[in-house]
Amino acid sequence: MALANANELCKTAILSLPMEPPPALQDMLQMTVSEKRPTQKLKWKTDSPVWVQQWLLSKEKLKALQELMDEQLAKGHIVETTSPWNSLVFVIKKANKDKWRLLHNLRQINNVMEDMGSLQPGMPSPAMLPQNWNLAIIDIKDCFFQIPLHPDDAPRFTFSVPTLNREALRKRYHWKFLPQGMKNSPSVCQWYLFSLLSPVRAAAGEAIILHYMDDVLVCAPNDDLLSHALDLTIDSLVAAGFELQEEKIQRMQPWKYLGLEIGEKSGDAMKHLIQAFSFLGIPKSIKTDNGPTYKSKEFRSILQQWGVKHKTGIPYSPTGQAIMERTHQNIKRVLSQQQQAVKIETPSIRLSKALFTLNFLNCTYENLNPPIVHHFRENCQLQLKAKLPVLFKDPATRETKGPYDLVAWGCGYTCVSTPSGLSAQFTDVYELKEDIGVGSYSVCKRCIHVATNMEFAVKIIDKSKRDPSEEIEILMRYGQHPNIITLKDVYDDGRFIYLVTELMKGGELLDRILRQKFFSEREASAVLFTIAKTVDYLHCQGVVHRDLKPSNILYTDDSNNADSIRICDFGFAKQLRGENGLLLTPCYTANFVAPEVLMRQGYDAACDIWSLGVLLYTMLAGYTPFANGPNDTPEEILVRIGSGKFSLSGGNWDTVSDAAKDLLSHMLHVDPHQRYTAEQVLKHSWIACRDQLPHYQLNRQDAPHLVKGAMAATYSALNHKTFQPVLEPVAASSLAQRRSMKKLTSTDL
Repeated sequence: MALANANELCKTAILSLPMEPPPALQDMLQMTVSEKRPTQKLKWKTDSPVWVQQWLLSKEKLKALQELMDEQLAKGHIVETTSPWNSLVFVIKKANKDKWRLLHNLRQINNVMEDMGSLQPGMPSPAMLPQNWNLAIIDIKDCFFQIPLHPDDAPRFTFSVPTLNREALRKRYHWKFLPQGMKNSPSVCQWYLFSLLSPVRAAAGEAIILHYMDDVLVCAPNDDLLSHALDLTIDSLVAAGFELQEEKIQRMQPWKYLGLEIGEKSGDAMKHLIQAFSFLGIPKSIKTDNGPTYKSKEFRSILQQWGVKHKTGIPYSPTGQAIMERTHQNIKRVLSQQQQAVKIETPSIRLSKALFTLNFLNCTYENLNPPIVHHFRENCQLQLKAKLPVLFKDPATRETKGPYDLVAWGCGYTCVSTPSGLSAQFTDVYELKEDIGVGSYSVCKRCIHVATNMEFAVKIIDKSKRDPSEEIEILMRYGQHPNIITLKDVYDDGRFIYLVTELMKGGELLDRILRQKFFSEREASAVLFTIAKTVDYLHCQGVVHRDLKPSNILYTDDSNNADSIRICDFGFAKQLRGENGLLLTPCYTANFVAPEVLMRQGYDAACDIWSLGVLLYTMLAGYTPFANGPNDTPEEILVRIGSGKFSLSGGNWDTVSDAAKDLLSHMLHVDPHQRYTAEQVLKHSWIACRDQLPHYQLNRQDAPHLVKGAMAATYSALNHKTFQPVLEPVAASSLAQRRSMKKLTSTDL
């Protein structure tokens, strides 16, 4: 039976045993786990090394990091290396303890790693176990540290340990086992434990063995079979090198498994319901899961006495689960930010104050007034009243600021203070450097974080010229996407908003196009795939960028890797909130504006696809489809954009594939309803089969100044051009024509 259910590696190990005398089951398990365990090789998007500079650490943290490294080195979890890869490590102190925890920031490594997906989507439910069977639960300690990495993948998980004042060479290590923070570690763990427990399940007979990550549940109808299955499971795990502690093996109830408590008595659930009914009132109906506790006769009887309908079998809802997790995170965040005096209160008081903060004092970027303001505005005696202007003295800089209006709820003057002092100003945390770019409403500069000496970019927006709340909300919600610029910090000094983002050292896509003059089709397809995939993500979230152009698409470094592309500058971006989903405010950049935007008839996400089509045209041809040089007049350019006519012949177009031309024709279709969506662009053969496209460079042209001149001319023309309304005689209007019609009486009708 064990041989029939074993995988190929286990079969080879078992067949290597002598057949006389026949091998016992313990011999088979020992042989399979003593053989070299298979490792799961990861798939990578690039072989180019990724190097993330190590932060400077304080003397205390540096000592803690060195002690943790000595401990991991002694256990054999890491080895010294000279790998060209490097990622960031730091330490944090555990709550209410003197011990430190090692954190390995693998975000950049995860970005170049292909996602394996979950091999076990969802936790096994204990409610599906047979009633009255015996249970035992094993909690595996440091499960990841016993699962080896593939030898080819291990050097990519390298980190450096700096020395104090650079007095010695820094030591560099890489992990031999699954590191915490690697996005595929859970999937590899699931696969590895399954391969270990497969022969045990086959030998355990009627017993049920469930595993999820580092928790293993063994269930059997009687004690003898449970002990047999538990011994086989423990022997298999220990022989594979896993560390098990006797106190972590649960043999008596109540069992705790995956955050759930198994074996809860009906009396406990009924006591909980009576307390809830007395506080919240008696509901008409309740829903519970399928657990034995909620199906007992006693539980149904008490609900009948209270007149409450009972339903079991709550279906799993991903949306509901996401809401619950987000609410839980918000409550944890508010609890952690409470004052020290509140933290000594009872848990119920702390929770009630946290819920009051979330429900009445919280606000969003769309509505900056918290709900408590709306509540007080209903009472005429508590209307907001502006008081005399006051001056404010900053205790940190000793500077006097103001005047500011003092506002109170009609109850006299109010003084508000925070125990932690004033929030830090931008200049206290960052040091401004040279300009990177200048726009109509903002300026972008390079800045340096004073504490860590790391480089960032800061976008300084004048609040009197533009409201940046929409841009901030979009970046905070969707900035975690790997191809959207990451928002690090936000500061407000009253006049300017400071948006601190990652620094794009690779420059603009437009400069890449002009510097290389032309991409090959394969390079252009890879770039368009990355950008279209990101635009598709934004459109699925209801976000329209409205200003996609090469200068708003940047590279994080000097490599030509398409995964290092970031979409930036969400100053014109909007979230579709109307019932018809249409935006009416015209925001665009010349050469990349869609026809429906110029017509001012409302437009939606299709305008972004038009911009992507212009971008693809520019990459393949080296010039924009609607402006050929600096001498083109604004009227000519706007007429070409409005007609949607462009040329796909002559020059490079004689060598460009038909698939690229077909995709361009659908992306630059003048009718937005017939234009491709981002999803259709990704499914087009020119994108889906990009690895088969020719890699030779397209023909070069020695006129890059025409591209810059054409763009500069149209930018300047549209910035100074005012759209004058076309006035017609009053008699020609539709309203006048309707009024001039002969009116019919009701009798005639």
